[in-house]
Amino acid sequence: VVQVALALAQVGVLDVVEDGGQLVERALHRPFGLDTLLHHDGGGAGDELEGPATVELAEAIQREAVVNYQRVIYAAFRDVADALAAYTKTSQERAEQERLVTALRAATNLSTERYQGGLESYLPVLDAQRNLFQGELALTELRQRELASVVQLYRALGGGWSPS
Repeated sequence: VVQVALALAQVGVLDVVEDGGQLVERALHRPFGLDTLLHHDGGGAGDELEGPATVELAEAIQREAVVNYQRVIYAAFRDVADALAAYTKTSQERAEQERLVTALRAATNLSTERYQGGLESYLPVLDAQRNLFQGELALTELRQRELASVVQLYRALGGGWSPS
């Protein structure tokens, strides 16, 4: 009994405390509203649980532990999947924006050459430079979002993150 209680305490289902020479196990998550689940007088290996209600209670605790464990695992998988999706999306957006900035840079160079050759006024050069600046600004924001998504992925994978 004590070994089962200590094992359940290790996974966070029970809180095991000593109370006047007895081990008292209390459920940390009590959907059925019971404070004290089991009493053990510390006697030895011959001690057994009494009655079918205690067995049913132990089985309910085990089922609850399994459900809580599954809930935590599913949440962890969901966090990792969400972080991977966010990283993939921002990485693709950044790559597209880089191609756009490259094209805008070429357009700016072409406008500048046309102005220097006397074929255009300076207004198209200014317009091309403004578009290039806006594209570069958007690219910088996407790089920041991409790095933030990498941090989120690292955190979801449990990479030594301490939220202190």
